[in-house]
Amino acid sequence: MIGVSAGSPANGICTNAGPPGNRIWSRTEVVYDERYANGDWAGGYTKYTCPPGSWAIGYALRGAKVSTLQCASSDNMLGSGTRRTLWMDKGDNRAENLGGDWHNNNYKGQCAQDEHVAGIAFTTSWLRSGTPAAILCRK
Repeated sequence: MIGVSAGSPANGICTNAGPPGNRIWSRTEVVYDERYANGDWAGGYTKYTCPPGSWAIGYALRGAKVSTLQCASSDNMLGSGTRRTLWMDKGDNRAENLGGDWHNNNYKGQCAQDEHVAGIAFTTSWLRSGTPAAILCRK
């Protein structure tokens, strides 16, 4: 998965390229809480984050709200370098324009080609339905 939209329902964009320099995965894990949220990468929001050494390969919604994040762990070491938050709740935030406008009329967050999605943040606070508001990109 290389990006997520903030629409309702949210859409994702995937690639068959896999994470940078690492295309083999051995097991998956469903994340449904903040147990792996290392640092407050999306202040004030609920953060579903993949564990170290893994990347996001999908997510599930209950209505419009994010309910789980599906992560794949790697047999090889993933990069643990830089990470950054891409907010897409108020506009597009796409490091790459690959895939074109893959969710028309909705804001999108999309990691660069040398990054992988490692988390989704959302809120159910006043007037918010739990749709994705930000993604965590890791190198």
